[in-house]
Amino acid sequence: MRVAILDDEPAELRRVEQTLRQIPGPADQPWSLHFFERGEDLLRQLRRETFDLLIVDWHLPDTTGPEVVRWVRQNVAARVPILFVTHRQEERDIVEGLGSGADDF
Repeated sequence: MRVAILDDEPAELRRVEQTLRQIPGPADQPWSLHFFERGEDLLRQLRRETFDLLIVDWHLPDTTGPEVVRWVRQNVAARVPILFVTHRQEERDIVEGLGSGADDF
């Protein structure tokens, strides 16, 4: 399973990686984790290859998580699941995150 993780904090990238590594992947599809610290880097990669899951942070140095999610929903044909992992937790943030096209928050 190919997973793209977008977060500008290296400690958060490691935390997500450690969490995913604790979950056994399907025997025929081991975890293949790809890390991105800038939204544009992920979007550039999405123009060339596909992922089975996107894990996206809200705060990024060059864009926002909702902007990345909207771009994915408008430009990527396959309906890839998108999960927000962020410290934001206000109701309006959840509404905006899901409204941008994320599958879970």
